[in-house]
Amino acid sequence: MAFSSIDDLVSEISNGKREFNTWSKVTGAVNAFVAGNWYDFSSLVGTPTQNTYIGANTVAQTPTDRGSRIGIWHGGPVLPDTKHMTSLSAWGSVATAVPGQVMWCDLLMYYPGLSNVTTGATTLINSNTFTASSSGGLLLTYTNDFGVATTQPYTSVRFTTTTTLPTGLNTSDTFWLVRQSATTANVATSLTNAIAGTFIAFTDAGTGTHTLTVRPSRYADGGGVRMATIFVSHSGSASTGTPVVSAAGFQYTNQAGTTGRTLGAVTNYTAGGTPAQIVGKVMHSGIAASNYGPFLPLGTNDYGVQSAQQYQLSTAYGGATTMVSALALVRPLVATPLVTLGLAGERNTVFQLPSLPRVYDDACLIPIFFAGAATVVSSTFAGSVDFAYG
Repeated sequence: MAFSSIDDLVSEISNGKREFNTWSKVTGAVNAFVAGNWYDFSSLVGTPTQNTYIGANTVAQTPTDRGSRIGIWHGGPVLPDTKHMTSLSAWGSVATAVPGQVMWCDLLMYYPGLSNVTTGATTLINSNTFTASSSGGLLLTYTNDFGVATTQPYTSVRFTTTTTLPTGLNTSDTFWLVRQSATTANVATSLTNAIAGTFIAFTDAGTGTHTLTVRPSRYADGGGVRMATIFVSHSGSASTGTPVVSAAGFQYTNQAGTTGRTLGAVTNYTAGGTPAQIVGKVMHSGIAASNYGPFLPLGTNDYGVQSAQQYQLSTAYGGATTMVSALALVRPLVATPLVTLGLAGERNTVFQLPSLPRVYDDACLIPIFFAGAATVVSSTFAGSVDFAYG
């Protein structure tokens, strides 16, 4: 529905259709942020809880505000109303926190457990064939684990078949898997039903070969969706070398559904050493040649991403035993500048920047940060976000 006027917005807020929440994150105690680089604040300890990009290696995961809790709480479902960001603030505790910028993104999907010490191609898993049985409602059985038992048991999917799907499923709607084990799930028609345990009842198993494909429940066409490689963990000696993303081996599906798309420019990761080993670092951001931040450069005429199919470096990190990252698909929404120590950077999306970014019911909202200066270790960042719906 949204808001028809300022008076309508005030009326809706006055009637309680508002959610105000705060966030706070602390940078690591070992390595300082490097000026000119981007960092994923969701990877830091604080509130909301730290995001460690959990899940089975290379298997697509779809976090939500009510599953993983790694995104800021924005009030739960409001449909048929629509929810919007109305104002934001952010501040840092030390002089080196400024200048900077906090950008809020909807984390739609990610692929965990990607190795950066090898040049071998890694297949990213978005789909599985499945069978259906009547055990506990409509229970699907497949190969890969698309969820995490306690913190992320819900996965949004679409279905296809060579013949006829089981009764209750179709090829046009988004459904939700509710994880029962690493290879089984019940099916719900919405996230609300998934959380409530309201599953589609079994009637028949269908005929032919059935396939489930992980698709984000919002921005499913991929328009405006971007990709970023986030550093997660390291072991062994300090890394060496400057990795290069493979021109042909890194492949994604664009907003038009065209598969096999490759990046639009040669892209390097941060050179090996301490700067490359900061948890949450956007690995391709920086000030060196062929660094891009905060998002990977898309191919010619592409303006969005539906999914990624393959991850590969043509030059890998050396030295380290492991260098693990996650490939995140995000929809950027709004940014807040930090320009003055001790004062909150503010953004009002009603009067100052009329935009009212929409927040979908199950959105997983995370902040990413651009360091304009070398930000010292153990620096506290905090802020707030105001939401309204109507």
